[in-house]
Amino acid sequence: MSDPACRSQTVVVRLPREIDIANAADVYASLFGAIAPGTRVLVADMTSTSFCDSAGIGEIMLVRRSAMRGGVEFRMVVPRGGVLRVLQLQGLDQVVQLFLTLEAALDR
Repeated sequence: MSDPACRSQTVVVRLPREIDIANAADVYASLFGAIAPGTRVLVADMTSTSFCDSAGIGEIMLVRRSAMRGGVEFRMVVPRGGVLRVLQLQGLDQVVQLFLTLEAALDR
């Protein structure tokens, strides 16, 4: 039986300034590694990210799928700007909870 305190555990993973084919697998590994027993919410913090290409988006979506299968809520922090616009154009705002600030993502 799981501990109720563990059910509320939120893990924040800060993503790099740029996410592209060169480091997309590392981003996946960091996010996927945060899905551990007791993790209830995984927050991908893109506050410092100024670029994310399709390879990065693909890896993030794979992590989202794994999180859902494991019963972990997946949230993303994406401030206004180019990265947010790209994610919206790709339709991520339709399948992932996007927040403008880390505080908003944690307060939810």
